[in-house]
Amino acid sequence: MVLAAGTDVTWLYLIRHGATEANERVPYILQGNGIDLPLSAAGEKQADAVAGFLPQFPIRHVYSSGMLRARQTAGKIARRLNLDSAVVPELHECDVGQWEGLDWGTIRERHPREHALFVENPAENPYLGGESYGDVLKRVRPVLERLLSAHAGESIA
Repeated sequence: MVLAAGTDVTWLYLIRHGATEANERVPYILQGNGIDLPLSAAGEKQADAVAGFLPQFPIRHVYSSGMLRARQTAGKIARRLNLDSAVVPELHECDVGQWEGLDWGTIRERHPREHALFVENPAENPYLGGESYGDVLKRVRPVLERLLSAHAGESIA
């Protein structure tokens, strides 16, 4: 599908960063915004694949969080599209608090009550010492609204 540029529709493409070694561990560990690992070899391939897929869309601007894995992914995309990528600090990953660096099994064992509350309603119940998904939405929404307004009628990633 090819989308025409210059329409009055604004498109926002949300793209997850490629994998890191923390994502590839079995079981994987939560990185949040405190563990700043680079892309793994598999993550590099994932970022290359999405960068190769996106030229069919009229993306004009590429943004990312300041996390290394996000910047590396955005950089590959931007280079493929002959664009620059810009860091927007407020887009940083969720603060997973005391669960940073832990896997879900360990979290369940160490913090059964908080884990159960989080699983029951992550929009309201935060990671222990971190953000809830509702907190993330409150932080990110104004930034996305600002970017969408600044690029009305364009496509951004």
